[in-house]
Amino acid sequence: MALALGTGFAHAADPETQAQIDALKAAIPKFAIPMREVGDRFQNMYFAADKGNWALAAYMSKYMNGAMNPAALTKAAEYKVWKGFYENKMDGGVTAAYWFGSLAPN
Repeated sequence: MALALGTGFAHAADPETQAQIDALKAAIPKFAIPMREVGDRFQNMYFAADKGNWALAAYMSKYMNGAMNPAALTKAAEYKVWKGFYENKMDGGVTAAYWFGSLAPN
């Protein structure tokens, strides 16, 4: 069995293995379901930061980003945009002065 993993897709040399890969990929959430979780966690992150609970805000940020991992396989182009946003704007955590302005910790 030969298997090639690339940017957002997998291709197997034999049809049976490819059918299994396609079935697994079809079962993974695409983009809409993870984005619902992102919305919920972003809201929670905002209100935690608003109240000065930076540990909870960082926790929500981490899991908000993790919710998008399935999209790396199912929607590679969209995931690339998300990853760029998260890494450049969210700074991989809550260095949230960019988003929350004066709410940032001292």
